[in-house]
Amino acid sequence: TSKNIGLLISLYSGIRIGELCALQWKDVDFKNNKLTISKTIQRIYIKDKDNNISKIIVSTPKTKNANREIPINKDFLEILKKLKSEKDNYILSNTSKYVEPRTYRKYFNKVLRELKIKQFNFHSLRHTFATNCISLGCNYKTVSELLGHANVNITLNLYVHPRYSQKKKCIDLISKIFQEKAAK
Repeated sequence: TSKNIGLLISLYSGIRIGELCALQWKDVDFKNNKLTISKTIQRIYIKDKDNNISKIIVSTPKTKNANREIPINKDFLEILKKLKSEKDNYILSNTSKYVEPRTYRKYFNKVLRELKIKQFNFHSLRHTFATNCISLGCNYKTVSELLGHANVNITLNLYVHPRYSQKKKCIDLISKIFQEKAAK
């Protein structure tokens, strides 16, 4: 279903839930294999003197760097082509009406329950994307731009958590330098 493809889009691209909910078919460039992120959907809360109200807004992403193009793998593009409908339709609903982030989070939690997967938050898909990119050797600047971060330090602080094996490899490399110098 269209709702399920959102989970894959998140794992393949690392986009935020508001960006995912705002994605329309016109944001997928099937010719050039890319996804354009140019808007986000969010619920804002307004304090009124008598009560609190909220409303949904569609706006530009949170920073100028969050406006970005993300390459799409050709195999994944083929999956998207099978679901494609009218260009103004939202991808998650495949209609002219968006799915709000809160509703999509509920759907995500329902899928996890049905699959008997321990509950975790939707944003963890973004973390998974970033961690996978880094563990596969993608450079930090590239990952930062794919995620739409304002600078690479945000990516480094949020997503770069070296594994013990990476730390051991680093120590072994340093040790190798000393061994080579001692041999001379």
